[in-house]
Amino acid sequence: MVTDKTISTGRTYLLVNNPTGAGVNMTDVRLIDVYFDEGVINLIVQEIISQKTFGINQYIECPQNLCKWILIDF
Repeated sequence: MVTDKTISTGRTYLLVNNPTGAGVNMTDVRLIDVYFDEGVINLIVQEIISQKTFGINQYIECPQNLCKWILIDF
């Protein structure tokens, strides 16, 4: 849910994440890097408050694998 469906490194986003399927986590993150590898889009983000860096990913070529996260532009 970002302008023109384009994300940019260095920008801040709201990461809405549902990793376990029960409950939703919302975290302000800075996008550090993005890369595509063998059908998977990988994002490296840094949590604004804790400065913790972590990765999230999504299989693009596997429609039955539902996305459990979304980035929202401020």
